Amino acid sequence: MMGRFASLAAAILILLAVPCRLLAAPSLDKAARDLAAQLNEQLPLDGKTIKISDNLFWEQRTRVNLPFSSPLRDALATAVAAYGARVSLQEIGTEPLVMTGDYEIFRSEVTVTVEIRHMGETASRALAMARTRIQMNELPAQWFQPEFSRIAKTMIRYLEENYHGVDKFEVEIPLPKPGLPGQPPLMLGRFLKKHLEEAVASSVSFLPKGEGVGSTRVREAVPAVLEATYSEIGNGFMLALQVKDTKGGVVTAAQLTVDKKDIPKDLLEPLNEKGVTVTVVYKGGGMGAIPRSHPSVQSILASVRETLAKHGVNVRDSDTVGPGDSLVVFVVFRAGKSRTYNGLIAFNATADFLVKDVKTGKVIANLTKSGRMMGRGGPYGANEVLVRLADDLGSKGAKELVASILGRT
Repeated sequence: MMGRFASLAAAILILLAVPCRLLAAPSLDKAARDLAAQLNEQLPLDGKTIKISDNLFWEQRTRVNLPFSSPLRDALATAVAAYGARVSLQEIGTEPLVMTGDYEIFRSEVTVTVEIRHMGETASRALAMARTRIQMNELPAQWFQPEFSRIAKTMIRYLEENYHGVDKFEVEIPLPKPGLPGQPPLMLGRFLKKHLEEAVASSVSFLPKGEGVGSTRVREAVPAVLEATYSEIGNGFMLALQVKDTKGGVVTAAQLTVDKKDIPKDLLEPLNEKGVTVTVVYKGGGMGAIPRSHPSVQSILASVRETLAKHGVNVRDSDTVGPGDSLVVFVVFRAGKSRTYNGLIAFNATADFLVKDVKTGKVIANLTKSGRMMGRGGPYGANEVLVRLADDLGSKGAKELVASILGRT
């Protein structure tokens, strides 16, 4: 089973590291309108909520997620919205609708086929299908040149196609590691972890650990671990994925081999086995900023430190950067009040996170999270609400910080 994926990928997958700028293409917009019209004839779209993600569009023969998937997704989202459909990046409801598709490149044309599928509890079924053709010379050529940054999406697709069960899995993704003894850990592991988390977030069979809370469809998601390894073999690297249940049984697996020359050189640099050391610095001051001594600030800083440490990052809590630090995370927490409702006050809060490389000064990530919550007036009530807001914003921000720090190149 894994061998079939390896031989398939080795034969057909040429992964390039050339970034793609997604341009406008009137012919694609026209094709998307044609597809939406066909779908609407079979399934009236008005009022429907449909998940449309670029992770669900693939080159037909290779199952590779090409850059074309992104503009195709955007064009289709606009086209179905014109018929009154609501477009979502997540599955909505207990039995949601999802749009999937593929595209076949043959000579001077690309044939696009899309389906709207009803995702039931035990199986999915197609409710509508549409197909159209576009002339290749009317589309940017770089849309059809594979990018290495999309490799995780392709591998998650292989995992999905190799899984024949009905359960949805909530997966934990440890840092990928070398698959053969004696090979050193590389920056490639952090890159893969970041992009695997992004790909899993749009998967139809898997979701990131913790993301199932509050969702009606995935409340019963089965816990699992997605293990990834990379092994240098000859002039290439074999990338392997396994999804294991809580008893260690393999649920699904996939692997492919990539030429070393198609992997960005900085990803093949050795990983510091002592890990990344990050200093978390609170930068107060400015309009609405909460002082460092406030419990809400302590809460948000604790969320950042604990989440980073959980993922193997060495964390220092200090107001100054140390000589051995790799990165510094600057945090600011601001809050304000708005009008009252029946004696309650609406508190608005914003948490800013800025990550910089200590040696180069390069900004790794710049995130802003905002929230709003009702609460009682007075010092006690305000403090309670601000701490709850900080907990929420700190948790959301810390997850993105981990992906940015571990996936930096």
